[in-house]
This record gives sequence, structure tokens and C-alpha cells, in this order.
Amino acid sequence: MVDKIFQALSPKARAVLLACACLLYILSPIDVIPDLTPFLGWVDDLIVAAVTLAMVWRRLRPAKAKAAAAPGRGSGAPDPAEVLGVRPGARPEEIRKAYREMMAQYHPDKVAHLGPELKETALRKTLEIQAAYERFLEQGT
Repeated sequence: MVDKIFQALSPKARAVLLACACLLYILSPIDVIPDLTPFLGWVDDLIVAAVTLAMVWRRLRPAKAKAAAAPGRGSGAPDPAEVLGVRPGARPEEIRKAYREMMAQYHPDKVAHLGPELKETALRKTLEIQAAYERFLEQGT
């Protein structure tokens, strides 16, 4: 039950939750090695803090990488004609038709019953198709 709630949270919310749990452990008088022991009392707290920091870093980093790699950003964006499967000088009607066909094929609602990997792939492809179509609209073709 707790795992389902934790998985439903956004990556940022999970990171905040992990950081709060770490802080509570550090401030708690109940430790694996009691804090009253000179120097050794903080060893377990430092280990917990380091592991939590690594987990938070891992949870936040993919979200930033996905946002940076979103289609349509940067110079490495794929050719919109190639994404939609039309020739470079296609008419607006052809582009619109290709866009609708591709969206009907890859829309995340169409694969909602499939596994998480396929859902993620469909979402990524949908965003790529949408970005390509928007680039066509910006170009005025």
C-alpha cells in the first residue's frame, strides 16, 4: 500500500519525502549507533545521509534529463518530415493526415492497457509527433 502511494508521487515529491525521512533519522535519538558515542555516533547518520542523497540525485536526475531531451528543443531535433513520414515539401493536407494517423497509432490512451515500457515509448513518440507537427505549423506549411 505504501509502495503504491510512493510510486504515485512525482519524482520531486519522492525526493522531498526521502530527504525528510533522512532528516528525521539524523535528528532522532534512536540510531543504529547511539549519538552519545563520540564520533562513532554520527557514522550511521552520515551513511544514511549519503545513501539518501544518492537516491534523491537518482530520482531527480532522470526527470531533468527527460525535460532536456524533449523533442523540439536543441539542435538535435529530428526532421519533422521524417517523424511524420511525409516528404519534405508536403502539402498541409498531407501533413495533417499523416499527423492524425500517427497520433491515432501512438496515442498513450491506445496503449493504456499495455506494460509501462510500452506506455512510456508511446508517450515519447506522441510528444515527438506533436513537436514535429508544431514545427510544421510554425514554418507555415
